Parts: sequence; structure tokens; C-alpha cells
Amino acid sequence: MAKTYAVMNPNALVIVVADHETGGMSVCLDPTGNSGEDGPFHMPDDTPFYVNWVVTTHTAADVPVTAQGMFSTLLDGTDENTYIHDVMLTVLPVSYTHLRAHE
Repeated sequence: MAKTYAVMNPNALVIVVADHETGGMSVCLDPTGNSGEDGPFHMPDDTPFYVNWVVTTHTAADVPVTAQGMFSTLLDGTDENTYIHDVMLTVLPVSYTHLRAHE
């Protein structure tokens, strides 16, 4: 729905990013038998898949950033979280960012 909105509204920017990586996730088409394995889940064509985790805690691994719309080229796949914030401020109307600066 957000992607459709962005296509129809050229001034929109859709950013998808996780707040952290958790557990070294991997996705497999066949069950591994690992004790922490989740699934089966099903793709739209009903193909089953399974999710496995290396650990059960947060990790320091990078997470991907994807973006669509105005200024999306500023986000290249792995950016510092503070940089993503800076891009968001660039896209927001000047009057809104001015108000936020004085809170």
C-alpha cells in the first residue's frame, strides 16, 4: 500500500529498515531440525520455508535499508541510523523541521 502511494505521489518517500538485527536469521527451503527453527511458513505459491536463528539476542550486524520515491537514491542499502534520520529531515517540509528544531 505504501509503495503504491509513493508511485502515485512523487513527493513521497517510503523507507523500510529494521531497528536492529536479531539472531543471525537464515531462511531455508528444507527443515534443518535445529531446535530454534520456526516454520513451516508458506510463500504465495504455497512453497514452505523455515527460519533458523544463530543466537536469540540482538547482534551488531548491519540491517538493509530500502527506499522508494523522492530522495531514495540517498539510501544505498547500509547506512548509519543517524544518516537515515538526516535524509528524513531533508524530505520533510521546511516548516515542520523548523518547528521540531525549537521543541
